Amino acid sequence: MNKLYLYFTVNGQTLNRSVMPQLYEGTNKFIHAKFCFSKEWNDMNKFALVARANETFTIAIDENNEALIAKEAIRTSGFFDIGLIGTNDQEVVITTNSVTVQVGSTEFKNNPAGEETRLTNDFLAQTLQEIVEYASAAQISADAARYAAEHVNVYVPEMDGTVLKWTNLMGKPNPAPVDLKGEHGSQGERGYSAYEIAVQNGFVGTVDQWLESLNGSDGENGKSLVVEQTSNGAKITDGFGHVANITNGKDAEIPEELTAQVEQNKSDIAQQSEEIANLKSGKIDDVQINGTSIKNGTVANIPLASTTETGVMKIGAGLYFSPSQNAVAPNWAIESTINSRSGVSVIRPSILDYAVKQALCDGKGQAYTEAEKQNARERLGVAIVTLTQAEYDALEVKSADTTYLVLESD
Repeated sequence: MNKLYLYFTVNGQTLNRSVMPQLYEGTNKFIHAKFCFSKEWNDMNKFALVARANETFTIAIDENNEALIAKEAIRTSGFFDIGLIGTNDQEVVITTNSVTVQVGSTEFKNNPAGEETRLTNDFLAQTLQEIVEYASAAQISADAARYAAEHVNVYVPEMDGTVLKWTNLMGKPNPAPVDLKGEHGSQGERGYSAYEIAVQNGFVGTVDQWLESLNGSDGENGKSLVVEQTSNGAKITDGFGHVANITNGKDAEIPEELTAQVEQNKSDIAQQSEEIANLKSGKIDDVQINGTSIKNGTVANIPLASTTETGVMKIGAGLYFSPSQNAVAPNWAIESTINSRSGVSVIRPSILDYAVKQALCDGKGQAYTEAEKQNARERLGVAIVTLTQAEYDALEVKSADTTYLVLESD
């Protein structure tokens, strides 16, 4: 059978064109779509949805993954869209995006003789008959699609905390929610401490006495070397049974396992002796600050800190060293230190109003009274003069250090 294939690849819900030859209008039973599906489409009933203008044609895809393109889609030049839908007996539905396909024109604007080309009546009659035939097939496909839309449902699981719930596309009753969290287990048996287990097994006494009983008895004292005179030298035996024989003033025959231990002991003693000597003499190899040596001969003087050098710094009044910040921090003023007028501290903006009020209001920290206002002006060196309006206007010179209270009337 003669066929022209439009090749597509289907990966999950993504439809892509693979090979797309040019199509022309008026073709019938010749154009087929062939699809290469991913594994998600296994055991699915597959359909191609071909849309042209306001019509959609549902075409079943056969076991060879092929579908004949409806002639209505390519009867005239223009464009049609193709998409896919798959269903199975478990009410699973898979859809894809749509791909647009162009259909070219077969008419010439003018033939070689200069006459305009027109469609013949025979062609129109044939086309009409085919439309009638496909109308019946289209109705069957439409009924199948309508059935799928009305009866195929998708249930979507979702988690709400530990509860598994479902929703569905058709608004049907959902399965009952399931709490995946298991029931709380029963209280386990009480465990026993080591002391309690000891009591259960016959120990008599307090916890302290039991702890004391865990200390083992003192071991035997170490044994001294035993030297025995022999006929040709001496025999030396240690407390562990190791034997060294000395023959006529020659080197002792020391077992190999003792030789390694003796050498290690000599090395350890030499290292410890050097460390002890250094501690006694006060010898220190180096002293550094931030990786820079400050040692000069046998003396290491720690410099004073400056804006460019690292060193020691004296903490002045109003400051203290904060261990939590590992830094010098200001000693912030609080209400009690302001009230007592004691110590040196730093006033932060959040307590500035309180500090000013304390300074001006006799240390009460409350709202001004008239007497307090007067006291505050006196402390600030501000004079107050009460005048009538005429007296105020008659003044030739007004002092900047004087506050004038002008009465409204004489």
